Amino acid sequence: MNTSPRIDSCLPAADEAATQLNAAVLWHHAAFCGLGLPLRTPRAAWQRSAGGVTVRIEPGTGEVPLPAGPMLRLVLLHVCDAAFRAESPVVALGADAPALAASLGVADARALAEQVERILAARMIVATEGGPDLAVFDARGRPRAAGAWRASVRLASGFAASLAAQAVPLDRAIVSRLAETPLAFDAYAWIRATLHRTPAEATVTVGWDELFARFAAPAQDAPAFRTAFESALRAVFEADLSIALAVDDEGVGVRHAVETADAAETAAEPTPTPMPEPAAEITPDPAPAPPPAPPETAAVRADEDEIADDTISLRSHLTGLPQVIWLRRGYGEDSALVGVTPGTRFDPDRLTVLAVEPIVLEVSGGLGRNELGRVSAWIMANRDLIDDFWAGEITSHAEINRRIRKVPAPGWR
Repeated sequence: MNTSPRIDSCLPAADEAATQLNAAVLWHHAAFCGLGLPLRTPRAAWQRSAGGVTVRIEPGTGEVPLPAGPMLRLVLLHVCDAAFRAESPVVALGADAPALAASLGVADARALAEQVERILAARMIVATEGGPDLAVFDARGRPRAAGAWRASVRLASGFAASLAAQAVPLDRAIVSRLAETPLAFDAYAWIRATLHRTPAEATVTVGWDELFARFAAPAQDAPAFRTAFESALRAVFEADLSIALAVDDEGVGVRHAVETADAAETAAEPTPTPMPEPAAEITPDPAPAPPPAPPETAAVRADEDEIADDTISLRSHLTGLPQVIWLRRGYGEDSALVGVTPGTRFDPDRLTVLAVEPIVLEVSGGLGRNELGRVSAWIMANRDLIDDFWAGEITSHAEINRRIRKVPAPGWR
């Protein structure tokens, strides 16, 4: 297999090697990340071209239907990831369909076996950036008889070399979460491929016409596609805390989620005291505390994930809000209180305190009407998380990250 650099110099060599070995990462070919594959079985040869990428699926010998749906995506991802990691065009599928189903987290082994048969019977071709047509699978990897299981498949040498140069890392946990929703899976893979070659501070905006060409189903019109794709983007936005999206009539803007400008300074600041009980005048008085110890370089202790303080801050990359949300442990039997500040510093003079009743009530401070609406929407979407933190039932940052939900980006209907 071609051993040229696997990703387009977005990572230093050491980081690239660490990412490749990371079991939380799955590697996929950029062509399959850039275009939506068939959602339903095509009746004839299927092709999609957009953004300099073409994917074509043609019937092979016999009358085996063409592949489609969630399992087509999972099988191709499995094959690409395994080949990329092993630097080999030969990929093991397992002793039988149940073995592969178990490794992919698929419940229906029979349906998976059918899709594998369809994939191997078809002729799949990709082309990128004006390059030649590349067959995905070597013809020698096709089953010799209908319904026969192959324990391994072989990628064509040209596609294997292309994979080595154009692999895109996806998050295994997010893939698992979105796997049963093919359009959301496609949207996630496209976003990760886009950000993979985008500087951290840059925003990439793609118009609806191009998105329609990349992902629309054959019978969809533009309004129906936009509705479906916005729903898929919401699922991705909630699952992937590392992205920021903006959606409007012009298209979809994608960038890496970044914390506010003073986030780096906050790391060395004193830990704030809990927000006070609501009163006529809110005057939090943060008590100084020693700066945190420097992080360990050899290993990370398990208890570092524990939440030791009664107050925590949730920044923009977690909530989707421009403000910072502050949650605290409960005091007495009052309704949970939520603090909001415009920056990552705990600034008493710029603190808004909200009570979480059946509706959100502003106790002190001042948010504009639109700001209050978005913060209230976030609070209602995360009410269980807020209540559980208030009650002391959430003890780790990992649980916060797993359960937190973002609000939709401005401009979403």
